[in-house]
Amino acid sequence: MESTDLTLVCGSRPELLQQTLDSFHTYIFSQISIGQVFVNIDLYGGDEDKRKVCRSMILQRFPNASIEQPLKNSFGNAVKTLWSRPTSQNFLHLEDDWVALKPIPFRRIIRKANSNIKQWGLVKPRVEQSLLTSLSFRPIEGIPFFIPNLRRPAFTTSPSIVDSRFALGVSELLNPELNPEKQMFNGMNTPLENYLQSFRSMALHKWWEKESIRDIGRDWQSSKGIRVDIVNGVHTYKPLDSSS
Repeated sequence: MESTDLTLVCGSRPELLQQTLDSFHTYIFSQISIGQVFVNIDLYGGDEDKRKVCRSMILQRFPNASIEQPLKNSFGNAVKTLWSRPTSQNFLHLEDDWVALKPIPFRRIIRKANSNIKQWGLVKPRVEQSLLTSLSFRPIEGIPFFIPNLRRPAFTTSPSIVDSRFALGVSELLNPELNPEKQMFNGMNTPLENYLQSFRSMALHKWWEKESIRDIGRDWQSSKGIRVDIVNGVHTYKPLDSSS
């Protein structure tokens, strides 16, 4: 069986990482051959002691993992670095705040992949996204409802199966100072948007199907009284009661 590399964007949140590793081991890791493992552990959500715990947990599961431990937290730089590393034809990209709920047909996805589809999203899409999953459905010029934007494929940095050559091209164009996903469509990185227009993504699920993975990061943020905020394309965190 051909091996599949793994990338993991990780904060210093061992309580979340443990759930992610355990659940994906049960439903996904056990059905594929994991090749190289590349991990970025920021200090987000913890301190150096918690980062050491996360590092230990990863090495216990993947002894040969290559682990980055940057001094500065940067979601954008984490994705830029990790997406430049895989050498397998496709790789599995994960974040530390998702849990797998059931098996994912990994081999079937790979067999269906073609030269145009470069990413298979594991996150269940919204209803409007399911109508044409390779396109972004976003408000355009103030229109208060979602419509398909033919010029903006709906690529993501959430858990997915990604073509490695495609990801390398994305990595070379990503601005590490900006949110890595939002700059794919928000007009702040034109070279990247132009590159993405040549490719397509697909969602694993239709909107009516049961989800295979679930986001546990939002509940964690709520428990800590914080929320994600994107200001001028930059990924930041603010108190829940902050209105600015």
